[in-house]
Parts: sequence; structure tokens; C-alpha cells
Amino acid sequence: MNIVILIFVTAFLNSVVCYVDKSIMNKGVTKKEYFYYTCLTMLPFAISMIIFKATTGSLKFSIGIVPFLLLALAMFLRYKKQFAIAGMSRALKPFENVCYMSLGLLLAYLVDLLIGLKHFNLVAVSSIIITLIGVFTLAGVKLKLKSLRRDLIVRITCEIGLGYVAHFILSYWSNELYILFNNLLLVILCKQKSSNKKTDKKIIGMFFVQQLFGFGYIYLYNYLSSFSVTTSSFVKPVTILVTVIISFFLGKKAMPTIKNLIATLMIIIGVILINLC
Repeated sequence: MNIVILIFVTAFLNSVVCYVDKSIMNKGVTKKEYFYYTCLTMLPFAISMIIFKATTGSLKFSIGIVPFLLLALAMFLRYKKQFAIAGMSRALKPFENVCYMSLGLLLAYLVDLLIGLKHFNLVAVSSIIITLIGVFTLAGVKLKLKSLRRDLIVRITCEIGLGYVAHFILSYWSNELYILFNNLLLVILCKQKSSNKKTDKKIIGMFFVQQLFGFGYIYLYNYLSSFSVTTSSFVKPVTILVTVIISFFLGKKAMPTIKNLIATLMIIIGVILINLC
């Protein structure tokens, strides 16, 4: 399938997940519950994909120290990332959430510079300046909140880290096996960290809806990262565009202001310029 089409599909799935995350957190779900149930409800989708891939004979798995070390790193990063997502989803509107994550694209680009995949130039400098201005214009007073600032840094770091883990681990294991092992082990190891109170069945149903789109997003994001994290970074500007469009159809309460739209446009331009470098 064409990479551009994959990027748009991945962005759409990510946009839906952002809105479902916001609805879940508005139900009063704790960070521990969010982490545990997102991992748990991911399992049926991963198993279904494994069964499908097994019938085609396209599963890939190799035993070695490198993939298991990468898996251990992925588990740690996902654990931290899910807690950060819960904090950001509670405090931000979906389109704001995605905009802040654009800072991660800058980090990915800098990493590519360090490992020699990109070369620094004036276009890159311009894209960084435009994106930072857009992000801080959109941020307003929200980033003055210590907890949000911490969640943002943790999520960006973990997301980029997971992108590079996927880039390397998919040369050893199939995508669906990697997703299954990552989430299954987290569910087993962290079960006692979930809330003891009985979670409403309706909320658990919302988690399954979330993963109906979330599994597809992670699967495609990993696939794009297997080419390069720069390739998967194209998802973010498109996601920003999609979430802003969706917000117009959700009524006045979710609709962004003119200032936010201008800031969003600056981020989109900045991120696209990064990927053209």
C-alpha cells in the first residue's frame, strides 16, 4: 500500500483514539486503570492478527538477546507512556494533545541528525523555529502546570523511543507478535497495580472501542517506523489536521479558537518542512 495512504489512515486512527481517550478520562478513570485496561484490551486484537498471519505463513520470530532486550525496553517505555497519556488526555483537548506531541518530531529529527540519517540545513532551522512558535502559542498557560509538563516530556521521550525500538525489533519479530508480547507481559506483571474497585462495564467497553482503533494505529505506526522514525513522523501533522477538522463537527465546546487554528497551521507547516529536509 502507498506510504502516503498509510500515513493518512494511521493519522485518522490516532485522531479517533485521542477523542476516545478524552472520553474515558472524563469518566473518572485513574491512570493505573487506564494503563492496565489499554494493555488488556489490546490482547484480543493482537491474537486475532497472529491467527490471521499464521494462516498465511508470514509470522516471523527469532530467539536472541537483542530482541529480548528491545522488548524489555519497550515494556518500560510503554508503561511510562500510558501513564503520561492519561494525564495529558485529562488536561487537554484532543487537538491540543496531538499538537504538543509534535515536539517529539523535532526530537526524532535531531536523533536522525546524530546518527547521520539527516543533514542540518536552513530549511531544518526554519521548520524548528516555526514549529516551536506554534506549539508555545497553542500552549498558553497549560504548560505552566508542573504535572502536564512532566507528562509531556515523558510521553514524547517514550513515543520516540518506542519508534526506534519498533524500527529494530521488527527485523527479528512480526509486528503482531511484538505487540502481543509487550502488552501480555505488562498485564501479567502489573495486574496488581490496577485499581481494586469494580470498573463499570460501560467503561471497559470504551476501552475495547479505543483498541479497535488503537491496535490499528500502533500496528501501522510500528510498520512505518520499520522504514524509519522520520517516515512515521509524517503521521503527526496529518493527525493534527484531522483532529482539528473533527473538532468542528463536535460543537462549540470542542471547537478551537482562531488563535489555536493559526498555531496549529504553523505546527503543520513546520513539521512538513522537517520531513522535506
